[in-house]
Parts: sequence; structure tokens; C-alpha cells
Amino acid sequence: MTFPFRALVPPSVLVLVMLLVTACHKNALMGASCPETVLQTTEQTTTMTMTSTQVSSQSAFDINNVSVLEATDQIFGGADAVILDHDLTQVPAGATWRVSSVDVLVMVSDFDFPGYPQSVGQSQVALTVQVWDANSPLVHPPFEVRQVLVPSALTWNTVTLSTGTFRSAWWRFDFAAATNPVIPESGMTAPQYLVGVKWESSSEPQVGYSNFNRPCDRNWTNATGSAWVLNSTQGTGGNMCNWPMMRVNSELLQKVTTTTTTTVPVTVPVTVLVQRDQCDPTSTETMVVLDGGVDAGLP
Repeated sequence: MTFPFRALVPPSVLVLVMLLVTACHKNALMGASCPETVLQTTEQTTTMTMTSTQVSSQSAFDINNVSVLEATDQIFGGADAVILDHDLTQVPAGATWRVSSVDVLVMVSDFDFPGYPQSVGQSQVALTVQVWDANSPLVHPPFEVRQVLVPSALTWNTVTLSTGTFRSAWWRFDFAAATNPVIPESGMTAPQYLVGVKWESSSEPQVGYSNFNRPCDRNWTNATGSAWVLNSTQGTGGNMCNWPMMRVNSELLQKVTTTTTTTVPVTVPVTVLVQRDQCDPTSTETMVVLDGGVDAGLP
């Protein structure tokens, strides 16, 4: 007679085995994906475009190159000017040019120089330099710079002329100051322009004058303060006029665009998710279920 096999296993052991088998299908490991802030360094490239003005200065006219100092002169309340040339073919496309400054040779007699200008009864001695963007003073008003003479601000030399001994100094009038220039960067356009000196309501200061060897058809004079006259129309012809001793300076202005690229390291905070058993209480905890069972090493 054959009897079925029955394992002699205590009931308590059977219950434990059943519980373990059931757990293999339901057990899971619980974890948290925690946000954390870390510093991350990267390279940042910056491109900057800048436009600047390139200035080239040059001498436009120097009376010393074409004549010599011969005398002094002044026109009470009047003015004297000369026509100069500018070669516009030398101005590149997109560039501009202008008179930047004018130097005038002022003269004071050696006898009057101590204490000048009070020594001649003038508490204020002034001179105005004028520049026209044209070859005539009748076309439109000039650009003007008026200055009061301060002898101590200039460098004086002693010169002897046929009319006596004088102190002379070059006095600069600026037309292209960095702030508030008298002639704007848009510049001048005429191939011939006019530069002159104008006396205020006195005959001081005196101005040095060249020898009588300059073209009269380029010399405008306002002897009365009310009417300009081209000297060649007054019966004076050829190279028989004398001009004020002046030095004229000009400048060429060109816009230049430059591009600069700079690469620098930049450190910025970045939020990342880090797997932990438990997140910091101040963070937002996101629970995830990790794979259990066989992958977790359980039955």
C-alpha cells in the first residue's frame, strides 16, 4: 500500500516560507531625488563693437613759409582776412576736415610791455579769430573764437623791426576743443576758406604783419568795421599786400569701427537632482520607487 509523501515540516516554518515568497513580489526600496545647488564654471564669450573718431593733425598754412615778419598793424574795430586752399581730394570718403586752431603773432612794444595791457590804458585787450567755410566773408557768418590777452600765459620773444623793438608771442585760438568745439566734427566743405583777425573796440593788441609780397586777390580787409573789401578790387594788384602773421592748423577726422572678442570664465549656480535616502527638510522632496525584487537582491 503506497502512502503520499508528506514532509514533516512544522507549521510555523511553513508560514514563514509563505511570507517570504509573498514579499519577493511586493517589496520595494524607497528613495528621494533631492534638488541641490552647485557652482558650475563655463566660458562666456562677449563681442563688443565700438566706433571711434581717428584724428590726424597737420599744418594747413604757415606764414613763415611764404613771407617774413616786417611790421605790426592794427585796425581799430576792423578786421583782416586771407583766402587759403584745401585739397578736398585728400579727404577720404566718409571722412571730414576742419580748421582745428589758428596761431596769431601778437606784438607789444618793448616800452609798453611792462605791466601790459594796463600800460597802454587798456584793462581788457581782446582779439577775435574768424574762419569762413568759403572764400568770401560776404557768404555767411564765420566761426569765431574771441579771447582776452593774458600776457603771462604766453611765451614772449624780443624782435627788432624798422619801427622799433617789440615783444612777440604766438597766441593760439582753438576751434576744435574736445568739449563744445566751435567747428563741429561734420567739418568744412569748401575748397577755399577764409581765416582772419578781428579787433574789438580798440586797436590793441597789435599783430605782426608779413612783408608786402602776398597776393592781394586773396586778402579781404574790413577797414571800417562795416564793409569787407577784396584788396585786388581797390587798385592794389599782384603780390603787393601784407598778411597777418598766422599759422593755421587743420585736422582730418575718420570714423573707425573696431570689434573686440573677450572670453572669460563665468561661475553660475545650477540646480541638480541628487539621489539620496532622505532630502534636506528645506528642499522639495520627490519620492521615487527603486526597482526591488531580484535587482534588489531579494528572493
